[in-house]
Amino acid sequence: MALWIGLPTGALFGMIQFAQSGSPGKAIFQGLFFAVFFGVVMALFLRRSWPGADQLQPADRVAVAGVVRRGEDLPDARLAPAVLDYIGAIRRTQDRGRRYRWVLWVAALGTLTLALLSSFGASTRSAVVAWGLVVLWAVLLVYLPYSRNRMLKNASHAESDARRRLQLPPTD
Repeated sequence: MALWIGLPTGALFGMIQFAQSGSPGKAIFQGLFFAVFFGVVMALFLRRSWPGADQLQPADRVAVAGVVRRGEDLPDARLAPAVLDYIGAIRRTQDRGRRYRWVLWVAALGTLTLALLSSFGASTRSAVVAWGLVVLWAVLLVYLPYSRNRMLKNASHAESDARRRLQLPPTD
């Protein structure tokens, strides 16, 4: 899990560092450092968010996550309790994320401020990188609500299927 999370974020961080500094060695070092740090931290966070994952085999964990994230029908009825457990973890994480969404807006505003300041007082390279980050923030802030809504819709479908397989009443 740490690899799947850390590798893309580390690569992005390394590219940003290369664009800003122009030093391949510095970019590789900082990208690798960020990949390991961020990947491990997020893997620990995800493990803590879904404690029931430890009781599943890796293939079953992947199957449960895929069913919930894509909103598919459950291929194996024995995984229904794990699907319900994972959906609970997703909903708790979404609730926590909703409470701290303002932090993203503050970071985006800080990036915009940095881009404006870089445009007037820093090198052209720094200004271009800062404005590139502003664009990334804009895309992220537009995409996140869509992604969250899609995830919750897919999770609801998977929950209905798991409840049906366990012969539990549907939720409202």
